[in-house]
Amino acid sequence: MSKEALALEWLSEHLGRPISIDDVGYESYVFEGDELDTSLTPPNYVSYFKPDQQVLTCLYAYGDTMVYLLEPLGSELPAMTLMGLLDDYELIRY
Repeated sequence: MSKEALALEWLSEHLGRPISIDDVGYESYVFEGDELDTSLTPPNYVSYFKPDQQVLTCLYAYGDTMVYLLEPLGSELPAMTLMGLLDDYELIRY
């Protein structure tokens, strides 16, 4: 399943109605691991993101509800993507 499909599924489940890609805002960018907002990241996953490593972020937003996907870049380990659901900037699910 694609990242987009997963994000739409989580948004739809949380909001209790079907959400399409036309209904959401989307943003993608890369930042350095030391810029990670650890208040929105489950503590047991923070160590996956090294301070000197770049992180790919994809955000899907519907009002105050967002799904984020974080993926460390340049790792020799198999790719890992952390997915989280925020409602009014509170982590609901990951």
